[in-house]
Amino acid sequence: MGRNALMSVRNALCDFLDAVRGITAADAVSLYFQTSAVQPSLLFHVGEATPVAELKNKQQAREFCSAACKESQDESAERDVFHCYPSRIEGGYLLCLDIGQALTMLAPAVAAQHRKRITDADDRVERPERLWLGWRYLEEASFPGIEKFTGKQGGFTLQAPWSSEDWFFWNIALGGKMAWEIHQQSLLPLDSVTHLPGRVEFQAFLNHEHGKSIRENLALGLLLINPDDFGMVNHRLGKRGGDRVLREIASELSSGLRQTDHVFRYGSAIFAVVIPGATRLAIDRVAEKLRLSLEKAAYTAGATRLSFSVGGAVHDASDVWGDQTFGSLRLLRRADQALNAAKLSGGACTVIWDPETMEAGIGHLDRLSGIFTADTEKDYRNMQLLWETITVISSSAETEIIAQELVRRIAETVKPQQVALFLNEEGKPRQSLAVSRSVAVPEAGAPDENTLLLSDEKQQLIDEADAHRQIQVLHLSEDSPGEGDIAYAIPLLSRSDCLGILYLDGMEDTLRLDTSDLVFLDALASQIGMLLDRALLASRWKEEKLRESQRLRQEVRELRQLKRHGQLVYHSPRMESVVSMLEKVAPTDITVLITGESGTGKDKLARAVHELSNRKDKPFVTVDCGAIAHSLIDTELFGHIKGAYTGAQNAASGRIFQAKGGTLFLDEIGELPLETQAKLLRLIQEKEITPVGAAKPVKIDVRIVAATNRDLANEVSEGLFRQDLYYRLQVVSVAAPPLRERPEDILPLARYFLGQFVADYGKSGLYLNATAEKALLDYAWPGNVRELQNRVLQAVITSENLEIGWEGLRLPVSPVLPDPVPEHAVAASPPPLQADDSLEDVYSRHFRELEHNPAEVVAQQDVAGDLPWETLSLQLRQQILNIQEGGSVPVPLGKWLEDDLVLAAGEVSGNVARRASSVLGMPETTYRRRLEKVKREQDAGLTMRNTEWNAVPDILSRLVTENRDAPEQKKLFDEVRGLLLDEVMTLVPQNASLGAALMGITVLTYRRWTASYQQEAV
Repeated sequence: MGRNALMSVRNALCDFLDAVRGITAADAVSLYFQTSAVQPSLLFHVGEATPVAELKNKQQAREFCSAACKESQDESAERDVFHCYPSRIEGGYLLCLDIGQALTMLAPAVAAQHRKRITDADDRVERPERLWLGWRYLEEASFPGIEKFTGKQGGFTLQAPWSSEDWFFWNIALGGKMAWEIHQQSLLPLDSVTHLPGRVEFQAFLNHEHGKSIRENLALGLLLINPDDFGMVNHRLGKRGGDRVLREIASELSSGLRQTDHVFRYGSAIFAVVIPGATRLAIDRVAEKLRLSLEKAAYTAGATRLSFSVGGAVHDASDVWGDQTFGSLRLLRRADQALNAAKLSGGACTVIWDPETMEAGIGHLDRLSGIFTADTEKDYRNMQLLWETITVISSSAETEIIAQELVRRIAETVKPQQVALFLNEEGKPRQSLAVSRSVAVPEAGAPDENTLLLSDEKQQLIDEADAHRQIQVLHLSEDSPGEGDIAYAIPLLSRSDCLGILYLDGMEDTLRLDTSDLVFLDALASQIGMLLDRALLASRWKEEKLRESQRLRQEVRELRQLKRHGQLVYHSPRMESVVSMLEKVAPTDITVLITGESGTGKDKLARAVHELSNRKDKPFVTVDCGAIAHSLIDTELFGHIKGAYTGAQNAASGRIFQAKGGTLFLDEIGELPLETQAKLLRLIQEKEITPVGAAKPVKIDVRIVAATNRDLANEVSEGLFRQDLYYRLQVVSVAAPPLRERPEDILPLARYFLGQFVADYGKSGLYLNATAEKALLDYAWPGNVRELQNRVLQAVITSENLEIGWEGLRLPVSPVLPDPVPEHAVAASPPPLQADDSLEDVYSRHFRELEHNPAEVVAQQDVAGDLPWETLSLQLRQQILNIQEGGSVPVPLGKWLEDDLVLAAGEVSGNVARRASSVLGMPETTYRRRLEKVKREQDAGLTMRNTEWNAVPDILSRLVTENRDAPEQKKLFDEVRGLLLDEVMTLVPQNASLGAALMGITVLTYRRWTASYQQEAV
């Protein structure tokens, strides 16, 4: 029962007492429930005056009520509802209510059913269900019906119909019956042995009281009480006898506490008492009083006497423990430490937790404390055994050797007939590590010297020591020759675990172990437990390291295979986490969805999933969903039967059947039409497909790995992708990071591709210089790994030297610009070249002139605005000048110009290929091919431009519009290319390499173009 339920019962009973006090106008009222020995009695008081003497405490109440009931039963064969008694104290009155008879009086119809519940199952005697009320007046009684009450001394029963003079007794009978039922209901969830609240209720109540003590700045005391050597009581009296002793201890504890104190059965034979408002001095006084009271009491009708160990702890206002639950647990831990200290000091004492001696380490709880006695010989023996134990621990790390040495030394010291050390291992039967025998016994016929065959009684003894974490003693029968008279089982504890059992047996006249011996062996067992714990941890660590080493070797083999087949090259943590995820999901058959931008290597990751799976020896089939026409996708995927459609002369298996038993990789799955998506969903759910033209589905075992560069969630919201298929695919989703977000992988990938292409094209010795590597790192890589691969391939093919520089990579990196040029100067043309002028002299002079003549600048801007050809010429000239003066990487202006012109023609022509090709002056097939190529590069992120290029597309659109509307259309594409070539030849006349880079062509093509241009000019 939780704390709230306990308080509810208490409050309800106090309310009943307050009502009685209000009716009787008494100065003090007491309520006592008289129960059997197996149930706890209950006593309440309200009022400021001293209660009647007969109900002052539980012991006096129990003695008086038992005698009074016996007397009333002797006088009358029939039980009465009420019995009235005068108190020994003047002004005091006592009233006994028989609950069973009250029910008969109040509700005869249910009285018979109630009688079935009034027989105790254990004692087989009628249970005295009675409620006692006592009230007292300090002055003359003022209760109007007091004369009626005093006139009913002895027993009586009200007879219906009741008179108005009987209203007081009738209400007492009704209220008493209700109070009794409340009390009985409160007993239902209690501990079945002691009828006390258990561990769960204790923890809840302690948490509440601790929080209350913090809020209200009050002290809170906790006691843990444990009878010493209670295991021997169980062995001597048996389980039922031991339970009876526990009930009597619980009753004695309850009778010795205040109404505000609470007692619980904490576990086994340990009781917990929570005492609100108790200071350290008060808790010490209460603990000692309870201990002496418990030791004075006689149990099992005087046949058993016990000593007790008490540990206590106090929370006061000076303690700041933070969290409420943590603080209550710390209070409990401190009380437990104190109890252990009391037990290890020999028992029969009280220890209150002290921060100076326990927390700071001075006098801290030590499992070896309390082992010394007044016997010098015994103390010397114990010290010698401890020293030998330390020697054994330091001499070897092998568990078996340590166990054998310890068993041998214990056998020499204690002189048992048999001593063994048993080891507990999770998931394995208990086994003996070492055995020592002093005489030949039947167990000597065991399979080997380290095996001990024990009787069922001895096995049970060891099991109980393991279960209860306490020393267990067994007195053996005298008619069992050769087994000895007594046996001990001592648990080897480390932290809260029982790692094993130290077992001894022998003749009781030679194996004399008193309490101090058991304390010593318990302390020694704790040291052995810690030793075993360290040894087992070391052994497990070695095994774990061996398994880890084997696992790492296997992973290295798998990763080598992965890199060999899947060509995964990475150093970055981002890719490491991606590969780690794939390693976890690969051995399963769940569907994997790989997302990411184009060119990030989604196909390589899909291949990695296959290579790391159990299907690696089966087919890996890739289907590019975007490259197959929608009309053919069903046949391509699912196959068809013969005659499925016109021209289907033979059956075809389809790509899914080709991947049978292996992995099907669906690249760009977002391109699938909705009809095909429905069929694919059936494949994932049911593992079956229906070929085109077939009537029956066919079972197929295949794993699905899909990839896309689209936002499928957005596609679902727009109705372009099936929601159910999306959720089926996204069981595990892995995002392939773009190359710009993992710069650590750029150079390793570039060197990998370089080595691959050098081997493919027979160009050994090629390498990337420092400027090339810096350019690779500075570039944003919109096309990701695919763009990097193509740039390196291009550099390898076009390289004329062993060294590949930045210019060989042809990266469209934004150049490092000189000081900004005023905007009004951009549209002005430079003066013509003179024979003696350098290029720098010409442009420097031109910009100075513009700076001192703003009117000319404005005029030139106006002219440029009306003449797109001149404006384009100025823009291209400025681009070339910036590259020359800044010394930055040349960009392919020619390619940019042609690509943007193709796009501009499409936009102006309404994406009608015939019109666009006509305005550009090129064949329609050529225009379509160029447009398709440009759009592919756009999708791959390969159309990056520098900021100075932003104005060019608008100029090209104006040129396209003018040519479209002109009476005679020019070959616009050739005209624009010629304009750029003219500017390049004018500004870089002696540098064919730079000119080719600016035009975006090879040096040979550039030389051919320039020769043709010069010939036409002549």
